[in-house]
This record gives sequence, structure tokens and C-alpha cells, in this order.
Amino acid sequence: TTERGAQLKTESLNWSRNDDLVTTQDKVVITDQGLNATGQGAQAQPKLNKAQMNKDVTVNMIPDVKDPNSKNVTITCDGPMEIDQLKNQAVFNENVVAVQEGRILKADKVEIYFDQEKYPGFFAWIIPTSTDVAKVGVAGKGINAAVALENFLTQKGKHSIVRKVFAPIWIKGPI
Repeated sequence: TTERGAQLKTESLNWSRNDDLVTTQDKVVITDQGLNATGQGAQAQPKLNKAQMNKDVTVNMIPDVKDPNSKNVTITCDGPMEIDQLKNQAVFNENVVAVQEGRILKADKVEIYFDQEKYPGFFAWIIPTSTDVAKVGVAGKGINAAVALENFLTQKGKHSIVRKVFAPIWIKGPI
């Protein structure tokens, strides 16, 4: 259990205190605020708030735990899936499938950035489509998406924009 309450559960593990490294080949369950992740095999560095699930990963998350109407998002991947809690980042690798209310996204890799101050009730994402091209987006309740996207891209470093598309993302209720 981390200081902020996240937990890693498994049947057995190897713990190297000197290296701040916990490893297992068994099934793993990681729980955190609004997040439940399962996978086969893992390694974690508790003091650095980093973890990796090795394969067959399923993550169920509620984008806004404060909103009882927030819709669950399920992301699966063949793995690995890496979590860096200090950066509020998760990276899903190999055969990634994200599903929310019947909408499906498929990719080889997806980076998700959770920052409830910048993206309330949602997150930012990067979906590489080739070596040097990616689909990048931000969403959040009550934010200016254009400003939030520009700030996100500036934070990520050198970039160029081929095309901008702004559209609402319906997450509940009738359209």
C-alpha cells in the first residue's frame, strides 16, 4: 500500500528492499482511486510509485470518481502496461483496446495522462500512429480544450501540428 492508498495484491512476490523492487510472475491486482487493474506478472518500485504489469492487462477506471454518473472505461492490452503515479501516467502496449459505452478504440500503444486539475473527469492521451506521428488529445469538464491541448503539447516538447479537430465527447445522457 502506497502513502496515497494504492494497493498491489498478488499470491506471492519477491521483495528486494535494497533495490526498492517488488516482482512476481503471479496474477496481480492493483487498486487506486477509481482504478482497478489486473494482469499476469508485475514489477513495482513502491518508493518511486512506479509499477508494470507484464501481460494480459485489463484496467477498469472511472474518469471522475467524484461524479456518480461518470462512465467506466475499460482498457486491455497484451502488455506490458506501465504506471508512473508521480507523473500521473499510464502506458499501454501491444494490442490495446479501449471501450466506453460501446465506443471502441484500437492501437498498438496508448499513453494516458491523469491530472484531475488540468483535465477534470477525464485525461490527456497520446496514440502513436507511426514513428514520428501521433493522435494527441485532451478532455475535461469545463476546460478550454484548445488551451489545454497547446499547454500539453508544449509540456511534451518539440512538436508540429498537422491538423486540429475539436469535438465534444459525449460521456453520459442523450445526444
